[in-house]
Amino acid sequence: MTIRPTFAIRPARPVALALLCLAALVASSQSARSARPRPGDFDPAEYAPYDSAGTASIDGSGSVVPEGSFRRTIAGRDVELFPVTSYSRRVWDAWAHDADPLGKVDVRAGRYRRTVVADSAGHFRFGRLPAGEYFVRASVLTEPVSRGISEHEVVRVLLGTRVRVRAGEAARVALDSLATLRSVRPSMRGSDWTPRAPK
Repeated sequence: MTIRPTFAIRPARPVALALLCLAALVASSQSARSARPRPGDFDPAEYAPYDSAGTASIDGSGSVVPEGSFRRTIAGRDVELFPVTSYSRRVWDAWAHDADPLGKVDVRAGRYRRTVVADSAGHFRFGRLPAGEYFVRASVLTEPVSRGISEHEVVRVLLGTRVRVRAGEAARVALDSLATLRSVRPSMRGSDWTPRAPK
């Protein structure tokens, strides 16, 4: 005796197949978009040209005359250099306005940042740079100005510039004053209190 099945597997309808294919394409497209950095995010492709040492150099100096004070150089101050990218432009703009650039800075950008200390005359030098475009920045902190018994006003002047160098080129720059930031801090009598500018 032969038992025959009471049901049959029907071939999928063309419309259903088309919908499944469309859903797969949409999911693939969304996945590809999410994998690409958003504008202003850290993009490894933008930093790739700066991965190795080069033959360019940047020499410079920085000084400023704060209001009501005498000329000050960046002697003994940290000078930072980093490539110009979509990500670093956001960091630069936020720094110039004394703001938190991104909440949490992408640690991958740290390996492309170089720091030197300006000499006693306020001069600095970065060597073995790959060709490209760079931000250079520093800051000068003035002596605290008393605003009464319990408060001091501290003035921090931000200096920086943007420079492009070719392979083998030795560029010279002078850091321009970008912004003057004022903050009021409590006095600490009876101690050697020295205000320090945030890095």
